Amino acid sequence: MNKIEVSSAELRRFVSECEAQVAVLRAEQAVALAELDQRQAPLAGGCKSMQEWVAGRLDVAPETAARLVGLSRLDPGSDTWRDLVDGEITVDRALAEARLGRCDVDRSLVRQSRDWDIPGVRRLASLHRRTTPADERAAFESRYFQAQPNLDESVWDLRGRLAGMDGKIVSSVVDAIADRLPSDGGSVGQRRADALVAIAEGAAGAPPEGGEPLPVMATVFVDADLAGETGGEAGVEVVGGPRVGPLALEEILCGGKVEVDVDGAVPLGVGPAAHGIPPRLRRFVLARDGGVCSVGGCTSRYRLQVHHVLPVSQGGTNDPHGLGAFCWYHHIVVIHRRGFRVDPGSPPQARRLIPP
Repeated sequence: MNKIEVSSAELRRFVSECEAQVAVLRAEQAVALAELDQRQAPLAGGCKSMQEWVAGRLDVAPETAARLVGLSRLDPGSDTWRDLVDGEITVDRALAEARLGRCDVDRSLVRQSRDWDIPGVRRLASLHRRTTPADERAAFESRYFQAQPNLDESVWDLRGRLAGMDGKIVSSVVDAIADRLPSDGGSVGQRRADALVAIAEGAAGAPPEGGEPLPVMATVFVDADLAGETGGEAGVEVVGGPRVGPLALEEILCGGKVEVDVDGAVPLGVGPAAHGIPPRLRRFVLARDGGVCSVGGCTSRYRLQVHHVLPVSQGGTNDPHGLGAFCWYHHIVVIHRRGFRVDPGSPPQARRLIPP
C-alpha cells in the first residue's frame, strides 16, 4: 500500500481490517490447539503444560502462549466465540469477556461490556470474581521466597510469591522508597532493587528494644600476596559469605565491626576487630552536617549514614574532619557500589563526587 496515495480514513480502515483478520486466524489456530491438547501433544513432546509446548513450538513469549491456550479453551458455543470467528471482536476482547463470563454474571452484562474498553472489562470481571476463604488460604499457603546465588555468591537471583494484600504491601513500600531515590539512579527495576536492599539493611540495623543499632560482624579473609597483586580484586572473601571485590571490601570496612585474617608470607595472623564509627560520633557528624546529605545539590534526609571521606583501606580514620553525612543512595549505591570517590578538597556541606 502506497501511504502517499491513501487517505487517513483508508489507513484506519486497513489496520482495522488487519486486526479482524488476525482474530479470525487466531480463532482457527485455537481450534487446532484445542485438538492438539485433546491428543496430549505436550506429553508426547516432553512438556509439562500446553503453554510450555505452545511457547516452544511457535517460538512465542510465555504470555503470548498463555493467551493462545486461553483462547483454545473458550466455549465454542458462546456468542463471544462466534463473534471472534466472524472477526467482529479482537482476541483481547474475547479473552476479557471470557474472564467476565466465568464470574457467573448475567449474559446481558457481558454484552453491555462491549461499550467498555478492555481494561474496564477486566476491572469488572475482577469486581465480580468471588474470593472464598479457601481461595485466600490457598493463596497464603502458596507463598515462598527463594534467593539463589551463583557459585561464588557474587550475583543472586530472587524469586517469590505472596498472597494479595501481602504482595501489595511489599510492592507499595518498595515503590515508595524507590521513588525517593534520584531519577538518574538507573532504571525503574534497578531503583526497586536498591529499595529492597535499603529495606533489608534498615531492618538489620533496627535498634533492639530502643537501643543503638548493632553493627554487623564480618570476618574477612585476605590472601595478602594475591590481594596485593590484584589491588584487592582477588584473594578477598567474607568467611561464610560471598567472594567480594575492592568496592564491597571498602563498604565492609566503612561500617560495622570487622575482623580481618591475613594470610601471606608469614603464618596466619588474626588482626584485632576493627570497630565501625561509634554511635556518639555518628550523631555528632549528622548534627554537624545539618541532618541532610552533604553531597552538593542533594537535599535528601533518607537513611543518612556517616562515611569516611578517605577510605579506611587507604588509611581513613574516625577523625570527625574525615567523616561526612551521606544519604543512603549516595553512600551505598553511588560510592560503595558504583565506585565514586568523595573529593577531599570539596567543602563539608557541598561534597563533590569523583567518578571511578
